[in-house]
Amino acid sequence: MTDRDAPADRPPASRPRLGRDGAGRFVPGCSGNPAGRQRAALAAEMDSRGTADAPEVYAMVLAAAVGGDMRAAAVLLDRWWPVVRRTSLDLPDLPRLETAEVLVRVHGSIIERAARNEISAEQAEIASKLIEGHRKLIKLTDVQTKLAEIERILAGKDLAEVMDGAVTC
Repeated sequence: MTDRDAPADRPPASRPRLGRDGAGRFVPGCSGNPAGRQRAALAAEMDSRGTADAPEVYAMVLAAAVGGDMRAAAVLLDRWWPVVRRTSLDLPDLPRLETAEVLVRVHGSIIERAARNEISAEQAEIASKLIEGHRKLIKLTDVQTKLAEIERILAGKDLAEVMDGAVTC
């Protein structure tokens, strides 16, 4: 069979098949247009379009906002006065987190403070994640303590002594 006789759904064998699978399709990560449209050129083109039309667009959004369009007003206000996000947690009355009971109490107070808008929902979420991580560490410490106690009890005893009295199936 020659290249001319190759079925239409498969490329002739003489064509390069780099980046293609057995059926001639491009494999993931290999574009059919590797040079493609350059991102920098596209970004520059978009910037020039935006810069040229920006005064008109701004005037239209401002006019819409003055006319009562709350969405337009929100767009402008978000640009003029962006939301300030806190980067720290302000929890001055936080007790020592030594037991699970304290963690439950503190977590409840954080939820209450978020409900009263004393702290943001984002801060409450961060605090909850920190409390959950601390709870896991307390649990790990408890398991390690219990394991050490079991090892201390079993030290020096042989298996027959330990299994004596154990329920067998």
